[in-house]
Amino acid sequence: SVQQDREVILKMIKDGPGFHPLNMQIAEHLQAWILDNSEGHVLQGLQNGELTGWMAAALCNQVGRLLVEVGHLERGDHLLSHARAVHEQEGTLETYEGATLLSDMGHLMDKRGDLDGALATYTQARQVHNIA
Repeated sequence: SVQQDREVILKMIKDGPGFHPLNMQIAEHLQAWILDNSEGHVLQGLQNGELTGWMAAALCNQVGRLLVEVGHLERGDHLLSHARAVHEQEGTLETYEGATLLSDMGHLMDKRGDLDGALATYTQARQVHNIA
């Protein structure tokens, strides 16, 4: 029966890895799946030309920020750099969205240990934010 199956599964988890380690493992897999699919969707949109302009910059920034937060620095850098290139091409780096991107790029530099670069980029972000 369903109730017996449930009890057997719960006992196996309790006697095996336990609930917390299993929940952590599931959360890690879900996080990886969400990040991989989000990044893949953005890259595919960029490649086929369906994702351009401000929407490309916004999505690259958002997904890039998430990648950096979980430690995928190179993957995050790729998307953040693309977002910056779009902002520069569109002339929108000196907007609120541009300031947010610069702040995220400063955070990436900080995580890489480039404190001088991070400070310079955070300063630029603050200056843009003040005028935007």
